[in-house]
Amino acid sequence: MALRIDQLDPTILVTGSHELPAMKDGLTVKLTVDQIVSVLSAILDPNGHHADAFARGNHTGTQAIATILGLQAALDAKLPLSGGPMSGDIDLTGHALNNAGDGVGDYLKGLITTRASATQVSVAAGQIKGNGRFAKNTGTVAKNINATWAAGTGVGGMESGFTVAANLTYHLHALRKISDGSFDWIYSPNTTLTTIPAGYEWVGRFWSVYTNASSQVFDYTQIDNTCLMAQASWFSTTSTLAFAVSTIPATVPLPGGIRTKAIVALSIQVNATSCSVAISDGDDAAGNSGSGISLQGSNTAGASNAVTRGLVKTNTTRQLGRIVSGASSGAAANICGWEDYTLPRVA
Repeated sequence: MALRIDQLDPTILVTGSHELPAMKDGLTVKLTVDQIVSVLSAILDPNGHHADAFARGNHTGTQAIATILGLQAALDAKLPLSGGPMSGDIDLTGHALNNAGDGVGDYLKGLITTRASATQVSVAAGQIKGNGRFAKNTGTVAKNINATWAAGTGVGGMESGFTVAANLTYHLHALRKISDGSFDWIYSPNTTLTTIPAGYEWVGRFWSVYTNASSQVFDYTQIDNTCLMAQASWFSTTSTLAFAVSTIPATVPLPGGIRTKAIVALSIQVNATSCSVAISDGDDAAGNSGSGISLQGSNTAGASNAVTRGLVKTNTTRQLGRIVSGASSGAAANICGWEDYTLPRVA
């Protein structure tokens, strides 16, 4: 029995060899799909331009950009591969600048600190690049030294596993949040972090503070890389002192773990005989007998009191060299702050 076309099973895999019924001169014949395509091509493209039209090599000439909707605006928003001037900031939110260590040295700009209270330090806006990472602080972030670190401002800031103690150095380290690149910071007794908060990266140290006998932050004023504070006594003597590398008393604020330029003030009282005091770098070994003197003060017999002030480099264990020559009615050295000269601060 013959079947009508609409009674046949459909196919979803059409090929050139599929056959269809056709009629010519009263006779029913079969045609393949390939035959139908050939007949249509002969009618619609008798000169065989179809293949040429779709060959990319045959597409020549120009077309005005304005005729392609939105193309000019899209191109204007792109930075040429060869580089050029830009306006605005590059937004790397959520992304790392993987080659940040290439060609651009570490630097620190802003991030000036203020002792907000005996237990809190506030960090102003600024930016830092270190360890191949960059972080920018757009506001003010304050942290309490007597509580464990938490994200945000006005909360704890101490590295996990440590608590604040008396007469110690605490370094301030910048953190970068991995998910969005935002800035935060943390206290640590170490110059590098041993425990980095989850979800953050360590960028680098940007300041250091010192605690007093009550485990509170010594009062200070930061000006760029210089820390100014009320002077504290290093030593006072009425006798001759042979050269020695001397450790600054623990009660005197001066950072350890890093080299600084201590601000030293010398005072020599009036005396019947001449007296001199010399201060040298902390890395100047005792065997050098005081060579490499960085600061010197003297007073001749019968002269009035003499005062001098200068910068002297410490070693990483809070030491400076010192020598006192000649009897004296009183020679003293006081520490008035320090310059954190290893920080790569820019204007």
